[in-house]
Amino acid sequence: MNSHLQEVRISEQAYRQVNLDAARAAARQRFCPEQSEVMRVRCIDHREETEQEYGHQLWFFEGHGVDPSEGSSCVYGVVEYQVEYGCTELVENRVFQTTQERERFRSLYECEVIKVDWRGIVLKLLAAGLMSIIFFLAYTRLIQSL
Repeated sequence: MNSHLQEVRISEQAYRQVNLDAARAAARQRFCPEQSEVMRVRCIDHREETEQEYGHQLWFFEGHGVDPSEGSSCVYGVVEYQVEYGCTELVENRVFQTTQERERFRSLYECEVIKVDWRGIVLKLLAAGLMSIIFFLAYTRLIQSL
């Protein structure tokens, strides 16, 4: 758990929404919504929205899923949100059979959320190449007009 999560206060409305989205993920996985239950919900990543980038939230949940054809089993899920201009938008909600599958999802999430460095060497090379093409086209047009 990130240390900055202890400072963040999550509203009761946010917990209700996460529980609802977790239950929807379980129902989409063909678990019976009336018999299945989300037992534990916790925020494992909370990144505030800034002027440069959107905010993110990643929630884990555990529960008990009942499938009419296969019986009951423990379920492990994730709910991911993006915060855009103060509004929280659902990005992903999934149910996994094992905690290892859920951790693989978390590692993919962390790769996606890492801040892009727009001043990176690749973008500098792309800009330099684009400028070279523009100068070359301008030069050839100047030569043709003479």
